[in-house]
Amino acid sequence: VARPDAAVREVVGDAGILADDMTAGVRAALSRRDDLRAAGLARARMFTWEETARRTADVYRRFAP
Repeated sequence: VARPDAAVREVVGDAGILADDMTAGVRAALSRRDDLRAAGLARARMFTWEETARRTADVYRRFAP
């Protein structure tokens, strides 16, 4: 069984910091701000409408009678 944060980890990848403690998370993010910004922009380019449509159509094709 996947942990509840598994989807967040999948989307964030290396472009963010997941932390149980807000203060520690903010400090970690601030110390890596420039790297996280660049990684976030690169990660966001992976999530396009075209890719979403393609994946959705693939699921429909796989399960439609």
